[in-house]
Amino acid sequence: MKYAPYEIKYSIREDVRNLVDAHQWLTFDQAELLILHMIDKYWTQRRYNTFESLCKIGFGILQRETESQVQERILVAEAWFAE
Repeated sequence: MKYAPYEIKYSIREDVRNLVDAHQWLTFDQAELLILHMIDKYWTQRRYNTFESLCKIGFGILQRETESQVQERILVAEAWFAE
């Protein structure tokens, strides 16, 4: 992870389950990757007290996106963590 601490991985289990429930085709690993990418992307916003709001908004959008949009996000997240 670039910005967020690695320990945050253990606090997102419920969110991963909710995302897999919203997208039945999604694996748990893919859902975890998407959520960790979102958290890592917004982590620097903690100093402005907007981190939690941005994550809630991003998670809501992620739950409503189509399969092709989520597939694109998976590719972006994989590239994010590959660097």
